[in-house]
Amino acid sequence: MTNQERDRLIKLAIYFLCVWISTKFADGYAVVGPVFGLAVVAYDSKFFTNISREKHVGFLIASTLIYALVYWMSLRKWESSFEFFNYLIGPFALGVVLGSVLLPYAHKMFFKKSPVLTKQVIAFLLISFYTVTFFAYVYNEFGIGFSFNYAAIAIALWQGIYLYLFFRSSAASSKRSS
Repeated sequence: MTNQERDRLIKLAIYFLCVWISTKFADGYAVVGPVFGLAVVAYDSKFFTNISREKHVGFLIASTLIYALVYWMSLRKWESSFEFFNYLIGPFALGVVLGSVLLPYAHKMFFKKSPVLTKQVIAFLLISFYTVTFFAYVYNEFGIGFSFNYAAIAIALWQGIYLYLFFRSSAASSKRSS
């Protein structure tokens, strides 16, 4: 097994562990933010071998605080009697939208990513969230489609897209330099 294959396997294991923990503790604001932040730090620091206090600790704090804000917003009780409205812009949806904007911008700030990439990540995060939300709404309201674990799918897609898009270029550039 080459180092590149080993690194891919470790990244995949980190991703699945992060999704599992995030799904299991999604209602724990003090768990998901730090766990996902640690996954990002692991990806960026070559599995904690090259830690930068400023960018890695800063991002870990930002991830924790942003998820706490998302969690706090999702607990607000200002939902509409029109159910589709809640799916689109209810407290939970707005929390996810806010987190889908703030965390990539924190990533941009700490890891010096391009504005174009940051906007691309935000767009794909929002598209994935609203796609899963739409299918959940259609199934829950009309019985069309199939039942699925909404939170698990949304979390897995969101985290997978985030990690893939922000860290694909580093894999591609290391491949070119070999």
